[in-house]
Amino acid sequence: MFTQVTVAFELDIYGGVFASKSLNTANISLKNKEKGIWFKIVEINACVCLVLSIFGSLTRLQREGLKAFFANLWNWAEMLMISLTLLSIFFYVMRQNIFLLVMEEFSTSRHSVYLDFATVFFWQILFHVTMGMAGAVAILKMLKVTTFNPIWKTFVRSVTIGLSDFQAFLFATAFIILAFCFFGRMIFGSHAKSYSTFSRSMLTLLFFILGEADYETLVAVDLFFGRLFFLTFMFISQYFVLFIFIAIMRDALDIARYMHFEHEQAVIRYIVNTILLYLNALTPQITTSSEKEEPAEK
Repeated sequence: MFTQVTVAFELDIYGGVFASKSLNTANISLKNKEKGIWFKIVEINACVCLVLSIFGSLTRLQREGLKAFFANLWNWAEMLMISLTLLSIFFYVMRQNIFLLVMEEFSTSRHSVYLDFATVFFWQILFHVTMGMAGAVAILKMLKVTTFNPIWKTFVRSVTIGLSDFQAFLFATAFIILAFCFFGRMIFGSHAKSYSTFSRSMLTLLFFILGEADYETLVAVDLFFGRLFFLTFMFISQYFVLFIFIAIMRDALDIARYMHFEHEQAVIRYIVNTILLYLNALTPQITTSSEKEEPAEK
């Protein structure tokens, strides 16, 4: 376990002091004594699964073609997971390499030099971030197993049907939020820190939508415009925008349910027609004497 604590003090010309600190920790073993047999088995299985996943993706890419392969969103998720896994392996190798260089310097100079683990911690953070993102994508890919569920299929189909409407809805919502960002920046920016910049105004409005509204700050700056800004934005975001989203989703869901019902009816008709076809093929054709004489009369 290696821990590096950095404490910095910045002094300005007016006598002020600005203190900052950073704490970094990395659990790295040079000889890897704590690695048991099970940990090695997990590493080997992870490498084998990665190689098989890359081989399967390349095989499907060659079979389906570039355009058809990337038309499927699940293939995008798989390629993203493979890329993140390869990046995490690269960051792991770089971290171990820098760590070995630092330990080699320590073995030659001992405590006479300052061992800088900043680069080691840098690659450590990148390794953890990429591993976390790869794990999140892997968990997201597990939803592909539930696609056989009719509820999931209907939901995914409804999202696909209403995709164009959702794009227009998000475009209009973005314009509304931008307009309120500019309005809040101009009215409250010189007095409230949460509206001092455009990015802070955007973040504050997002917290408004999530239910964390800073009503006291608005009223403290300006009583009339604070109330007007708060009530207008909350009404538009909580009722107008939300109801439009629900309406789009409900319409797409009704269409998806109707398509799913028609698909089930078509499958049932196909099964019934197939059974009747086989029954007619197995039933012997019985012809009467009148049916036999009818062609002769003609």
